[in-house]
Parts: sequence; C-alpha cells; structure tokens
Amino acid sequence: MDGERTATLTTLERWLLAVPLAGGTFFGLFPFVLPVQFATVFGYTGNDPFVARLAGAATLGYAVALFMGIRSGGWAPLRAVVAATLTFNLVSLLASVIELAAGRAQPVVYLIFVTDIAIVLITASVLRRHGATPQGPGDTAQWVAILTVLGAIAAATFGLTPQFPSISGPLAGYHGTDEFLYREAGAATAGYAVMGIWELRSRRWEEMRLPHVMGLVFNGLAFVASVVEILVGALTIGVALIAPASGAFAVGIAVALARRGR
Repeated sequence: MDGERTATLTTLERWLLAVPLAGGTFFGLFPFVLPVQFATVFGYTGNDPFVARLAGAATLGYAVALFMGIRSGGWAPLRAVVAATLTFNLVSLLASVIELAAGRAQPVVYLIFVTDIAIVLITASVLRRHGATPQGPGDTAQWVAILTVLGAIAAATFGLTPQFPSISGPLAGYHGTDEFLYREAGAATAGYAVMGIWELRSRRWEEMRLPHVMGLVFNGLAFVASVVEILVGALTIGVALIAPASGAFAVGIAVALARRGR
C-alpha cells in the first residue's frame, strides 16, 4: 500500500469506526448522567453510582476522540485511540465471558458481547491496514512525557483493580455487587493505559493530541463525579483518591493541549 492510501481513513473505515463512537456515546452519557437508572434498567442494583459515573466518564472519552478523529480523517492522530478502543473491547469481552460462564448474564451482557466482537474486528482490521506501530520522532516536552507516564500508571491501576470487584469495591468504600459494571469500568480505563504506552513510544504531538483530549474528558468528568459525591455527603476512600488525582490530571492535560505538547 502506498503512503497516501494508508495516511487517511477510507469512507468505509469512517463508517465502521462510527460503531464504537455510537457505543461510546450511549454507554458514556447514560451512566454518567443517570447512574442508578442506568444500572437498574439493565438488571443491576445501582448501589454504587460513583462507579457507574466513572465508567461513563471513561467511555465518553473514547466517543469524543473518535468523533474528532473520524471528522479529520487522518490516521496518525487516531492510531493510539484505535489501539485503546481495541484494548477496551477485548477486556470488555472477557468481562462478558465471565458473566456468561457464571450463568448470571443479564440481556445487556449479550448485547455487549456481540458489540465487543464487532468492534474488535473493526479496530484490529483498521490497525492492520494502516499500521499499529507509533511513529516518531518525538517533538513534545519532557514534562508531557512524565505526565503521560503517570497517567498510564494510574489507568493501569484503575483498569486492573475493578476486575476484582468483591475486593476493590469494599476497599474503596463501595458494595462491589454489580460485578459486571465494575469490570466494564476497568475495561474502559485499561484502554487508557495502553494508549499511554503508544503515546510514549511516539512522543509526537500529532499522535498524542487526541489521546490527551480523551484523557481530559475522562479526568474532567471523573473530577465532576467526585465533586457530586462530596456534595451529597458520600465521601469515601475512592472519592478521596480520585478527586485530587483526576483534578490534577485534568489541569495538566489542559495545559499540554493549550501548549501543543511544548
């Protein structure tokens, strides 16, 4: 394939990437705005609304970044975002399999299972066609790289721990009973960790800008969710950890975006 062909998305690829865009919008906005209703509609207790809001915040970040990338049509800005989307749906697929194997799958699990397979095939094929390897040379400031390292570590931590909801939930001050929602929140966050690794391998602002937008959406909304919990008197260990971390990351990412990685 020639460089011109692989440098931009085809019309078909834009339409295909609209699938995770639509999923990210729905499963981002609904749990963030109406966390209890979201859980109960799909057959869960909804007794940990903060976790549902965090899942929505993480998921909505994908939708925003995919929308901006699809609209511009360039491949390089979307590379890390698509890699993150692939990771998200692979881990989500595992969460669905766990529910199915345990015999407690709600109807939404089957929907997500099928959607995950479709998105995995779409993102893997796009990465294969255009190339998954990040491109350099790097042109961003050292402090941006440090911020990205810290973000990737935080994302890996909060991507892994929710996979064990019966342990992580009570430790953070929550019930941990809606195990599938916890694992989905972790799946969405795990994608950010992989995206951070892609960014660090490139350190080229063209490939880091949309991931930073994604991170700003996630951390900005996570901070808002934390403030809501504090205002309603639901301060927990989880909120005490996430509020300052998400606020600091949101400010740092906003500065990086304003300075274009310098």
